[in-house]
Amino acid sequence: MNIIKVKHIHFKKGSVDFELACDFDNRKVSPKLAKLILDYVPSIGEQICVNDKSEYFKDEIVGTELAHLVEHLLIEIQGSVYKNHVFKGHTSWADEIANTKAHGYTLMTTNVDYLESKIVVHALKEAIYIVTSIYNGKSLRPFSDIINDLQDLSKFN
Repeated sequence: MNIIKVKHIHFKKGSVDFELACDFDNRKVSPKLAKLILDYVPSIGEQICVNDKSEYFKDEIVGTELAHLVEHLLIEIQGSVYKNHVFKGHTSWADEIANTKAHGYTLMTTNVDYLESKIVVHALKEAIYIVTSIYNGKSLRPFSDIINDLQDLSKFN
C-alpha cells in the first residue's frame, strides 16, 4: 500500500517544499511504526524537534503525521551524506482535513534545507521507500547502503 505520495515539489534557494499526500486512515505514526523506524535509524530519535511535547524527535514520533516523519528522515539522510552541515525542516498542513478527507488523504507541506537538488530528491525517494516498506512489512536494505549510494551520487556534477 502506498501511504505517501508526492503531489508537488517547489525548489527555492537552499530549501525545497514538498507537498505530500498521506493516506487519511494512516496519516499518523503508530507506536509499531515508530519503534521500527527508531530500530532502523536510531539516530533520528536524537534530532532536535521544536514542538510542544519535547526537545527530541523520539518523544514526538508516536502520533505525529507521516509527513513530519518524512521531514526528519530527509534531515537524517542528508545529514549522514553531508556530515559537517546542519539541516532544518518544517512541516505544516497544506489544506484543511475537511477538504481532503473525502479524497482519502491529508495534504501537508514539508520544507527542508538542501545543498544539492539531486541529493534531496533522491533522499525524498529513500525516505518514502523507508516509511512505505516498514509500513508494509517489507525488508529494507541497510541504511548505510542508502547513505553510501547518495555520497557516491554527490561526487558527480
